[in-house]
Amino acid sequence: MHASLAAVLVQGGQATAEAAGHFEPFYPGLIILLPLIGFLLNGVLALRHGVASATAVRGGGAPAGGPGSNRAECRARGARLPSGA
Repeated sequence: MHASLAAVLVQGGQATAEAAGHFEPFYPGLIILLPLIGFLLNGVLALRHGVASATAVRGGGAPAGGPGSNRAECRARGARLPSGA
């Protein structure tokens, strides 16, 4: 153990680098593909929920306080309003 430590200190770590071989990255494609897949999945889900929301609003189911509704209409439907209203 002491001899190998001495060799590392004297040679500046080159012996251990040569003994370890060359560096091979672990799945380098995943580093590029995973963020791209996440970006695409986020976009698809956002568009999907946007279409569902637009369909609900067009059908008369506007959320409480959302576009196309006012507080009187929300109270008439029995929707819960924020406490400061």
